[in-house]
Amino acid sequence: MSQTPAEDAHRPDRGARGLSMPERLVSDVSDSPGTLQAPVVDLETELAGFAEASEPKPVIEQITAAVPASLSPGLEAPAQERPESISLPTEMFHTKSDEGSSESNSLIPDSVAVLAKPSVPAADVPQLNLDLPRFVRPPVVSPADNTNAAKSHHPTGWPLAKQLRVELSELSSHANLALDSNEELSDVLLTSVDIEQTDLKTAHDEMLRTGNQYSGSTSSEEAMRRQATSIVMGRWAEEVDERLTQLRQLARLGEPDAGPVLRELSSLAAAGLQLAERAPERDQQVRWLQASHSLARRTSVWASIWQLARGHADSFEPSGTLPHETLTLHSQAQPHEQFDVHRLIRDVREQLPETGDPNGWATFLLLDKIQTLASSDDMDERALTAQRYLSRITSQRLAPEHDSWLNQAALQQLTEAMKTWSAMPIDYVALLQDLERAEADSIDLAAVKVTNAFQSLRFSDDAHAARVAKAIDLNYRNANVRTAISAKLIERLIPSVPDRSSPIATQIAGTPVRGTSNVSTAMNLRLNPSPGQWSIDLLTRGDVSTQSRAQQSGVTVHSNGWAEFDASTPIRISPTGLMVGGTEVQVNANNRLQRIDSKVNEWPLIGSLVRGIAEKKYQETKSLANQRTRQQIRDEVSNQTQSELGTQTTKAEEKWDDLVLGPLGRLELSPTVIDLETTSERLIARYRLAGDWQLAAHTPRPRAWNDSWLSLQMHQSAINNTLEQILPRGEVKTFDQLYTDTFALFGKEGVALPEEVPGEAEIAFSPTRPMTIEIEDGKMWLTLRVVRLSQPGSPKLTRFIVRAAYKPEIDGLNARLVRDGHLRVSGPGMSMRQRLPIRAVFNKVLAEDRVIPLTTPKLVEHPAMQDLVVSQLELRDGWLALALSPEAAPSIATRPR
Repeated sequence: MSQTPAEDAHRPDRGARGLSMPERLVSDVSDSPGTLQAPVVDLETELAGFAEASEPKPVIEQITAAVPASLSPGLEAPAQERPESISLPTEMFHTKSDEGSSESNSLIPDSVAVLAKPSVPAADVPQLNLDLPRFVRPPVVSPADNTNAAKSHHPTGWPLAKQLRVELSELSSHANLALDSNEELSDVLLTSVDIEQTDLKTAHDEMLRTGNQYSGSTSSEEAMRRQATSIVMGRWAEEVDERLTQLRQLARLGEPDAGPVLRELSSLAAAGLQLAERAPERDQQVRWLQASHSLARRTSVWASIWQLARGHADSFEPSGTLPHETLTLHSQAQPHEQFDVHRLIRDVREQLPETGDPNGWATFLLLDKIQTLASSDDMDERALTAQRYLSRITSQRLAPEHDSWLNQAALQQLTEAMKTWSAMPIDYVALLQDLERAEADSIDLAAVKVTNAFQSLRFSDDAHAARVAKAIDLNYRNANVRTAISAKLIERLIPSVPDRSSPIATQIAGTPVRGTSNVSTAMNLRLNPSPGQWSIDLLTRGDVSTQSRAQQSGVTVHSNGWAEFDASTPIRISPTGLMVGGTEVQVNANNRLQRIDSKVNEWPLIGSLVRGIAEKKYQETKSLANQRTRQQIRDEVSNQTQSELGTQTTKAEEKWDDLVLGPLGRLELSPTVIDLETTSERLIARYRLAGDWQLAAHTPRPRAWNDSWLSLQMHQSAINNTLEQILPRGEVKTFDQLYTDTFALFGKEGVALPEEVPGEAEIAFSPTRPMTIEIEDGKMWLTLRVVRLSQPGSPKLTRFIVRAAYKPEIDGLNARLVRDGHLRVSGPGMSMRQRLPIRAVFNKVLAEDRVIPLTTPKLVEHPAMQDLVVSQLELRDGWLALALSPEAAPSIATRPR
């Protein structure tokens, strides 16, 4: 895609300077320069993931097609689930149910023995009475069976959820093993539990109770509970599989009969999520949560598409030879209403001078591009440009001043016109199939097609279409980075305040007072449970002791004073910024007379008289002195607290990047805040690193331990989306140019190119998926897709893929990834002899002794990290999970490494 010169011009400040109100909005703003700088958008970042965002260079174009977009690492990857289930409101299903409305209590216990509870409350989903009319051992479904079933099945709108079927098959296999391993147990369970007259929850409870009565020892009791749970898991899998089969029997997406089936699937997903929390073993819990989340996100999208098909039954048309269903949804403007885009552009341009940055705003709003396309018939280019425009003006990164200026009539009319441009025909059958491909392989380029459909639907004024886009956004563009830090660790990070002494020089009732003040201060914090923001109260508690003397007319009054103060300063951090409130100080102070000295102390009568007069005057001014002391302490504590918070803000941000965000901070990106939350014990943040044309996380993150002080979970999509944005694609560079930048992403900044690496060798990556990360089964796979590799004196090597596996290692606070096994080299028609030089080069680049650190030296050496160890380093389901806990935690020694 061609770029205009204006789009290549980047301000050094990234548009951050000069953010002040335009002249028409400055009535309440003083000292405003009347300039509103337009935001600067990096084109490469904005279009990251878009299929046609960058054209390959002619030299490389001929050979890129043979480079596969993805290559399986040879491991069967289980299906992944998103962190939270998406519930389906009852009104989405226009069907009547014969089920009774029985009361339902949450199945999630108050505490989970081995895992932290999810922070998201249980979804309010339609309840399903899971009657079991019979007990049949769940069938084992293999991938081959799925393939054969697909071939024999008639074409249908609903996809064959192959990956979900694999997960269900695994649950069924464990159920069969549980039954086969203990026939006596099977007889007891089948005769004591009336499965034909109960539901899954009751069957689960009864099986566990019967198993406990039947067992004779602790070990057998655990085995019985495990086997009973496996049987219920298998029954749940069979119920799901039966309804998936029913759905596949329907010929079209909008069939009325699909509604009850989707409702039952949604209820089964909710039941699975709740029952999984009761699983006695962690591996059972993980497997059941995997399948339940997998089902939940599918039913969320499927039900939204079914509702759309029902609402627009007359607008769906067959596409091609298969009964694919397509629909184009425009804005809800009247069909006869036509937008004069040229006039709208003129209206907007008339408003630009008031910003003081007309050229910047014209570039940001893509006005030149829109004006050109207004006379063009290129509908695809129109749609892409409109989607870019809409994404820009709705970006969460816009400052409030930007939002205020964009909310004017001329721009609102242009926005409505762009909504009509952005709508493209959506093949919903193909969309569902693309989602299944993304489920089976997160690196598959089908993700691009999904995001293209998402972009076309997200700005639609049609409520049904917007619901589909929302379902995709929530389920497949979820947060891919989560951090949590406990109040205990934050307290350690608060700098200690040394005791200090200061002179006293003041006047009270005209009498000079001199002396010394000693101040001892301790700082603490309080977390205020609050959704959507971090809510912290910085608490300052101190003691002040004074020794003072007031001298007048030859009489010196010596007194001692003491004071206690408690100060509270609210700090609120929201997605829009940081707010520090005023400091409230409570002071309790008192003074005590020590002695009175005068020149006539030893004189009879006169000395006593003088001391009496001086003491009376002291008592008269004591309340004034206490009042003055309290006010002085309030002012001093408030001013010092506000000043110190101002100077410490920058340092705190740097510490947060170094100690919490780790690799994310070194990526120098601005993640989108999905959610901030404050609990009574932790600050929690969830981010998304993804362009508008990129997917993010859709699997549930591994949960951190209950006693962790610091935890970080990062999904592979966060790294892959970043690599796709910053790595050169289709561009030839030397290893010397690439090495430092690439390894800096993983924390090895400023590292010189090793001598053994051929720095002069040139490499060109594939224009799509040049480098990707895949995390599964305890390993991280690094994949390089290379179009060309050449070095002086050697033949050019083209079209190959290099893969390296990394496994985690822990040593105290040191966590790292190390090479595991040999490199894998593959390419179309590549012989063993051709692989040898490639292996030789990349064995130097990805040397076995060159580790990827996950914790930095700053973190390991920081005083606040004393007595902490890495308690979790888990790689599964696309997630890398890292947690720190106290070394003395009782469960540290028993946790799997």
